[in-house]
Parts: sequence; structure tokens; C-alpha cells
Amino acid sequence: MDLLGGLGELIPTATEDEFNLAQTLACAMGPTHRLIDEIVQWMQACGLPPERSSAYLLSLLGALAQEATKADPHNLAFLWQEVTPGGLNEQVIRSLAKEDAFQAWVRALDAVRAKII
Repeated sequence: MDLLGGLGELIPTATEDEFNLAQTLACAMGPTHRLIDEIVQWMQACGLPPERSSAYLLSLLGALAQEATKADPHNLAFLWQEVTPGGLNEQVIRSLAKEDAFQAWVRALDAVRAKII
């Protein structure tokens, strides 16, 4: 904890299985950064300058992460299920679900976890 504490918040694991899951989760960093880059590039293609598109998206994601840290960890689905019915957020969720995008993340994490354990 002393050695790595300067890198950010550390959450110790209680078991080796938890450690393996945390190690698996760390593999979400690359695809998350790729998603950020894809969205920023899309915003730029729509005409928003790079410094503004990046600042806007990263501010939004930071606010969403902050909101999630305050939510009940047993009901994080509440965060996305509370969208306006028929609204734009619901449209994007349905579109991504139709493309199996969310389950693709789960399958990718399952594959990494299998490799780790």
C-alpha cells in the first residue's frame, strides 16, 4: 500500500480470486481509452476542435464516475435505467444493446479472466 499509494486510490483485495478479478478489470483501461478516443474523433469530425471535444467528454465522464461513486453499489443499474423513456440516452442504449456491445465487453473480460486464472 505504501509503495503504490501515490498512484491513486488503492482498494486491497481480500482473496486471490478478488485479486484476479481486479487484475482482469485493469484490462478495461485500454478499451476504455480507445472508446474515449473514438468519441473524441467523432466529435472532431462533426466540427468540434480537439481541445474542446476532449475537454467536454472527459468532464462528462468524470462527472458520471463521480455520480457512480455516490450510488448504491448493489444497484448501479439505477444509473442507466433512469433515462427518459423514448429519450436520446435510451436510444443509444438500445442501439448498443442491439449491436451486442455490452455483452461484447463481458465476453472480453471473461476471456482475460480465463487467461489469468
